Amino acid sequence: MELGTAIAGILMLSCFIIPVIILGYIKKRNNKQIANILSDIAKQYNCLIDEYEFSGKFIIGIDKNTKVVFFFQKEDPYHTIKQINLSDFKSAKALIARRANSTKDKSTHIDRLALAFQPLHKQQSTIELEFYNSEVSLDLNGELQTLEKWAGIISNQIDKKLQTV
Repeated sequence: MELGTAIAGILMLSCFIIPVIILGYIKKRNNKQIANILSDIAKQYNCLIDEYEFSGKFIIGIDKNTKVVFFFQKEDPYHTIKQINLSDFKSAKALIARRANSTKDKSTHIDRLALAFQPLHKQQSTIELEFYNSEVSLDLNGELQTLEKWAGIISNQIDKKLQTV
């Protein structure tokens, strides 16, 4: 009787563990494929990705030698590819659009997260990389932290570029 219980327990446990392992493997493989897409895009511009981060439906990376940022976002059935040469910009800032949830409490809801690049010349327009939009995704999955991290990384690269000019 104890052997039967042990076997049943092992079978039930494996029914829960095996799908988790399979899902983890699939996610890792998908992330690798998207990282390869970003690397291939960078190669088209004779760049090499030094640092990148995958977050949900997008990946952002930078070539610190050429000071070029690459952004790939996949929203089925479309995708967005952006290549941004930091020598054309004077700053990069995190944009966080919020709205109040209700009049009773003071809490807010994040509607949109984007990284905005301010051009050196006024005749050029600002470029934005959208990290999150509440109309597309229901909840945040680390996009705010990723936005803040990459705003810092890119600002440091722009500052280094401006110091050498």
